[in-house]
Amino acid sequence: MFDRIYIYEINQNAGGDINGDGTVDYDDVLQDITNNGGDISFSLSSAPYLGLEVLARFCLVALNGDVNYLPPVGTTIRITSTKALTENDVYEFVTPTFGLYTETVNMHFGSVRVGEQYTLPLTLINGSSAEIVVSDITSDNPDFQAAATSLTLAAGQSAVVDIIFSPADSGRVAGTLAIASNDHFFSTYNVTMTGEGLPVREGTVNILGRVDIPVGSISDVWGYFDEESQREYALVGGQGAVGVTIVDVTDPARGKIVAQIQGVPGFDVKAWRHFVYTVTGGAGAGAGKIIDIADPADPQIVGSFDSSHNIFITDDGYMILESPGIRVLDLNPDPANPTPLWAGGSEGHDASVINNVLYDFHGGAGTFIYDFTNPANPTLIGAINDPELTYHHQGWTSEDGSYLFICDEGSQHPAPDIFVYNISDPANPQRVGQFGDPDATVHNLFVVGNYAVTSYYTAGFRVFDVSDPVNPVLVDEYDTSLSSGAGFGGAWGVYPFAPSGIIYISDRETGLYLFELRDIASSVSGGAGQKPESFALFDNYPNPFNPETVISYQLAAQTHVKLDVYNSLGQRVRSLVDEEKAQGSYQITWNGSNDAGTKVTTGIFFYRLRTDNFSDTKRMLMLQ
Repeated sequence: MFDRIYIYEINQNAGGDINGDGTVDYDDVLQDITNNGGDISFSLSSAPYLGLEVLARFCLVALNGDVNYLPPVGTTIRITSTKALTENDVYEFVTPTFGLYTETVNMHFGSVRVGEQYTLPLTLINGSSAEIVVSDITSDNPDFQAAATSLTLAAGQSAVVDIIFSPADSGRVAGTLAIASNDHFFSTYNVTMTGEGLPVREGTVNILGRVDIPVGSISDVWGYFDEESQREYALVGGQGAVGVTIVDVTDPARGKIVAQIQGVPGFDVKAWRHFVYTVTGGAGAGAGKIIDIADPADPQIVGSFDSSHNIFITDDGYMILESPGIRVLDLNPDPANPTPLWAGGSEGHDASVINNVLYDFHGGAGTFIYDFTNPANPTLIGAINDPELTYHHQGWTSEDGSYLFICDEGSQHPAPDIFVYNISDPANPQRVGQFGDPDATVHNLFVVGNYAVTSYYTAGFRVFDVSDPVNPVLVDEYDTSLSSGAGFGGAWGVYPFAPSGIIYISDRETGLYLFELRDIASSVSGGAGQKPESFALFDNYPNPFNPETVISYQLAAQTHVKLDVYNSLGQRVRSLVDEEKAQGSYQITWNGSNDAGTKVTTGIFFYRLRTDNFSDTKRMLMLQ
C-alpha cells in the first residue's frame, strides 16, 4: 500500500461530474477512465475532480493499475503536488467505507503439496447502508475455489467465505477471484491469489516450503531462534540495497518476511544471541555491520567492525573473520563492539570451530587446524596441503571428529569436489575418501548425525550418507537451481541447526527453501554408539503444521509402543503406532487425518507415547 502519492497539480475549482448525476464521486473517476480507454494520464489532465477522496481514489487506481482496486478501509492517504509546497498543496485523510470490500485484496496461501489443500478465510464486508447480494464468486484458476458462491450481506454486515487452494501441479500459482454483486460501486470486486504447489516426493529429502526473497542476488543463509516467542527465523543475505531479509519460518509452508534491512552488507550473515553480524565478502570493501534483532520485525543497526569474506561464531561468543588472514574477536564483553583477540595468516576464506578445534579453510594456501581451547592464542596442530585440492573453501567434521570433509570450490573435473581426510591424528592428516560431480560445483557442507547436507550450486540441495566417511553416498537431492553445469549459480547457503530440524537452503536466483530429512532412522546404517540409552518423545516439526508433521521418539530397549493423537477434549483421533519395537530412534509422519482417513480441522492436538515403563505427552497445533 502506498502512503505517499505524487500528482502534478490539484485543481479544486473545476468541475468533474462526468456521468451527470449531480455529484462528483468515484463513479465519475472510473467512468472517465473508461471513456478514455483506460488512459490514466489523459483523464488526469482533461478532467479535474472536486473532493480529496476522489483524487486519492484516482491516484490509487493509477498506481495499482487496476480500476477495481479498493484501498483497505482506514488507509491513510497523503497527496502532494509537484509545485513548491504551500499550506493548500498537502492533504491527508483516512479513506471512508465503500460498499462491498474485503479485509485483504491479496491472498497468499504459501506452499501446499500437490493433491492436498489449504484453506484461508476471506472476510467480505458491506460498508454501505443498503443490502448487498453476492450472486457469484468465481476464480480464473481452477487451483483456487470458493467454498460458497453466493450470499446476502445486510447493511454493515460481514461474512467469511473459505477459499481453497489445491494445486494440480508443482510451481508458483496465481489467480483472480471475482466477486459479483449488486454493489453500485463495483459490480465485480477482484481479489488476487498466489500460492505454490510442492511436488510429491519419495526419499530422504522432503520440501516443506519456499519463500521469494526480493533482492537482486541472494547469498548465504543462517538461522535465529527467539527463545521468548519460540519462533524460528531464517536470516537471508543479499547483495544490493537490501542486505539481510528476516523470514519467520516457524510454519515452513507459509514462511513470512518480517523485515528487510537496508544499509548493511549481506554477503555472509551469522547470528549470536539476538545479534546478527554481516560482512561485505572482502576486506577493505566497507564495514561489517551488527544488527540487534531482539524484535525481529524492528531490527536496529547497533555497531560495525572491520569486514571480511566470511564469518563463523562459536556458541560461547567468539567470532572468527576470514580474509585477510584469520582474526578472532570476543563478543562477550559487548556484542555491539567486538574485542579483537588474535590474528594470523595472510589469505583466508572460511572457518569452522568444532569441539574447541578451529579449522581454517585458507583458500589456495591449504587447511590449517588449531587447538582453540584458548581463543586468544590458538595453537597450530596440523595442516592439509593436498596438490589435487585446488581451493580450500569450507568444511565440517564427522560427528566423532575423526574425519574432515573439505569442499573444493575450485575443483575441475575429474578432480573431486569433496575431499575426506582422517584427522584422528591432526598432525598427520590422511586423505581417505572423495566425491565428485563432473557437472556441478560444491559450495558449503555441514554434518548432522550420519548425513552431510550440502549447497551444491547448480545441482541444488544434496544429502550424503556419511555413516562410512570414507565412502560418501549421495542418497537424495532437490534441484533448486534454474541453471545447470559447473559454476556458481544456484544453491549458495545451507543451515541445518534449527531446533525444529528444518534445513534452510538459499538459492541465488530462486529464493529460500525449507526442507526436512525424513526416515533418518531407517535410512542410516547404525554403528557403535548409535543406539539410544534413554526413552524420549521429541517435539514434532513443523509446529504449527499443515498438512503434515513429523513426530520423533527413541527407545532405550525393545518394548511395546503405543503412539496416539488426541483432540483438545481428550478423544483419540488417530493411532499412529501400536506394535513391538526394537531399541532405536524412530520417526513417523502424521498427515492430519483421523483413523477413518478424514482430515481434522484447525485446533490443538496432543500426541502421547506409551511403552512398558515410559509415558510422555506433547502438544501440537494444526492450521488450515
